[in-house]
Amino acid sequence: MSAYFFFMAEQREKVKAENPSAGVAQIGKICGEKWRSLSAGEKTKYEEMNRKDKIRYEKEMAKYKQSSSSEESSESE
Repeated sequence: MSAYFFFMAEQREKVKAENPSAGVAQIGKICGEKWRSLSAGEKTKYEEMNRKDKIRYEKEMAKYKQSSSSEESSESE
């Protein structure tokens, strides 16, 4: 996920409540405008969330690959 997606996840319900007649595309447009208007400092929170999630993903993927390769080894025996 990207920093923007973390921002969207946090903002979507608020934007929907403020714009009850807006469709999915309109909500995305509003959230995009809000994201673009954030300062670099305001985006830091979401960038940090993205960084932590990337580390989590890399750990899980390494664990998956390790278990996958050990399963392949045991199947070939």
